[in-house]
Amino acid sequence: MLYLITPSAGVSWSATSRQASDEIGGLDWAPAELRADASIVRLALRHGRAAHGGIVVDSVHLNDHNRMRRLLDTQSEARSVRAGMGDDYDAMESRSEGGRARREAQDARIDAAADSDIASSRATVREALRQDSVDPELVDHWRRLGGSVPDPL
Repeated sequence: MLYLITPSAGVSWSATSRQASDEIGGLDWAPAELRADASIVRLALRHGRAAHGGIVVDSVHLNDHNRMRRLLDTQSEARSVRAGMGDDYDAMESRSEGGRARREAQDARIDAAADSDIASSRATVREALRQDSVDPELVDHWRRLGGSVPDPL
């Protein structure tokens, strides 16, 4: 799968993995459920290819970032759900001895595991950004398209 990153923070995807320059223009693109945040732009400037309107990046270079985003989103959703279930939890826990303590301990274990996974994903993304060099020609291409270059790059 390929992603097309554009300066408007839009991201599109194509199911193909073809990378030849002459093929990129003829691909079918669909909107992706992804926004071009600073980390994605940084990765694109290291691993992408210039394309009309943006930078094309093979999904393999964004997998760790996407995993990190999914983990963060899932953790946020889980916390919101738990916060919204306060009255329901109180009703259930009043029926059993130590119910609240068990739930809070379980929630703490789940949060700790999620925090660990998120920290690991962040470290993987940071390492990829640290190890791989930026393509100066892609930076110029991105700027010509009106894209802002993250600082630090």
